[in-house]
Amino acid sequence: MSQEARSEDAARAFIALDPDPRTRELLTERMAAVRALPGLPRLRWVVPNDLHVTLKFLGDTPRERIAGIEAALGPIAAAATAPCFRRAIFEAFPRLDRANVLVFELDDEGPCAQLAAAVEDAAFGLGFPREGRRYRPHVTMARARPPCDVRFAAAAMPPIDLGRVPFTSMTLYESRTPPQGAQTRERYTPLVRFALGG
Repeated sequence: MSQEARSEDAARAFIALDPDPRTRELLTERMAAVRALPGLPRLRWVVPNDLHVTLKFLGDTPRERIAGIEAALGPIAAAATAPCFRRAIFEAFPRLDRANVLVFELDDEGPCAQLAAAVEDAAFGLGFPREGRRYRPHVTMARARPPCDVRFAAAAMPPIDLGRVPFTSMTLYESRTPPQGAQTRERYTPLVRFALGG
């Protein structure tokens, strides 16, 4: 299916937490410090306004299913405790010495994992497959191709104190990937936003 056909008939969708402005500022400042490190290869960096904590990636989703997803997520958001995070730590997936994705991994005191599990259950009930990996809350900052060794960058970057500021909104997003060879970045469009905790 072409990108144009997919954008009309289906949304490449995911569900995420939105950082508050101060947390976004802290992460953006640290991203700038990482980018300034000598020795990093060329990376594809996330735009600061697009920083988020993914709860569930849904993939290509027929647009007629969006209303059902919204109906399932509303009660979950209303009952949820807004997650707070103490620290953000430089990490990489699948590992630091062979990084495909550079991230800030967030320490979770429980509410984020509980919310992610509720979203996972709801998505499974709507016919989406379960995630096979353990949930690790994180914010993606950059992607590498080919994989690279960023152990030196991790050693140079101390944890960020996030101050336990709550993330008070959850959003169903559409991800639009630019055509192959285009210089523009992947862009995220909010479809539905939910306040956490009613």
